[in-house]
Amino acid sequence: AERPVVALAGAAGGSYSPPETAELLAAAGAEVVTLDPLRDEALPPGTRALVVGGALPETYAEQLSANRRLCIAVAELARTGRPVVAEGTGLLWLARELEALPMCGVLDAVGTSRDGLVIGYREATARAGSVVAAEGSVVVGHKQHRAVLDPRAGRRPAWSWEGGTPEGFVWRNVHASQLAVHWAGYPGIATRLVAAAVADPAPDPAETGSGGVPA
Repeated sequence: AERPVVALAGAAGGSYSPPETAELLAAAGAEVVTLDPLRDEALPPGTRALVVGGALPETYAEQLSANRRLCIAVAELARTGRPVVAEGTGLLWLARELEALPMCGVLDAVGTSRDGLVIGYREATARAGSVVAAEGSVVVGHKQHRAVLDPRAGRRPAWSWEGGTPEGFVWRNVHASQLAVHWAGYPGIATRLVAAAVADPAPDPAETGSGGVPA
């Protein structure tokens, strides 16, 4: 009967995810609350999970970095084992820094911008079981970014695809990748996320150092 609060990153103009993301989360039993990562200094009361969609622009790096209180709150949410799904720039926000600007520090990685735009669709295979997908699941997602992370992936990568090296991070209940997946095509993502939000988090000490910050 519990409706867990899922914070969905967005602003006055809408969320950084397709509208179906909020609809699917609500249908799966969540109370969806918008979180503005540029202006809100705290997570919504009772937040049990966070979703950052792929439409968050990279050009907001300075504003994301400047909101230190929210960065600390996001890092704590991830550290305690709550689900965090970050796509696109959301992955960069979870990194230690982006262009020498401090970010949330959830992932032990550094982002830098480069010339040229990476853009296109990928048929990706899940490299590890997570709140997004079971290991071995295949999805089609979209990438559009200039900034890249070093390292490109954690010890447990999120995805791999033909012609590319593994990408993204799975750490505890964090799933972070520059690949954005349209949840309308994979409604089970919302179900998995809400189930993990309701469940009691059980952080695994063995996961420390596999791509995230130490406990």
